[in-house]
Amino acid sequence: MKKISRLYKIVASILLGILLVLGIGWLRLDSAIATNLQRNISTTLGVYPQIEELHYQLFTGRLNIENLTLNNPNGFATPYFMKANNLQVQCNPLSFLGKTTQLQEFLIERIDVNIEQKLTQNNALTILGNAKQQRKINLQANVANRQKKFFLQQAIVSNITSQLNLALGLLDNPLSVELPEIEAIELSNLTPENIQGVVLGDLIDRVVSGIMKKIVAESQTKIPENILKDIQESPLFSEQLPDFLAK
Repeated sequence: MKKISRLYKIVASILLGILLVLGIGWLRLDSAIATNLQRNISTTLGVYPQIEELHYQLFTGRLNIENLTLNNPNGFATPYFMKANNLQVQCNPLSFLGKTTQLQEFLIERIDVNIEQKLTQNNALTILGNAKQQRKINLQANVANRQKKFFLQQAIVSNITSQLNLALGLLDNPLSVELPEIEAIELSNLTPENIQGVVLGDLIDRVVSGIMKKIVAESQTKIPENILKDIQESPLFSEQLPDFLAK
């Protein structure tokens, strides 16, 4: 009986050790994914993001992010540029370990956007200007095929609210104008098949740019003409993201 009891203790200790190792591994994986995502957002958009919670289920390929916030560039008064309450991504678990991760579902729920105009500066145009500067680097990375890439055909973004905030003179609080709410949008053909996936920075650019294009398109009657003209002449509308690789 003593030998059996001792054997049970040994087996239990081994199982406990395996569970602890797996637990630590999952925690480190969540942390690694969050760090990589924050680094790529910061590099691509030029602003630091905050992530309240991130969980990745290794065996199912399910990624869930709670409260992803894209901060404003320095000098703007609104608390953030863009905030997503929930982001759910379903990937092919086996492809996660390969060079190209197949994203089968990409859903962003309850997103809020602050477009702020401060004299001649606009927070959205500043951020998208940063993204433009990274596009050549991202394209080169896509062609080189040395970094991990992601393939995504469409993304669904639901419950979008946005505001245009006008900083008038020396007032501390900008004048806020509510823009039309958008129930849902579908961003299609984000990474065309002939690209065979894009690096994470490129994917971030495509999703954020797609959301902003839809907000502006739905809010043209609410945005002052001079600001609307600046936005429409910006890289957001005047420059198309590459949908093929040069041969």
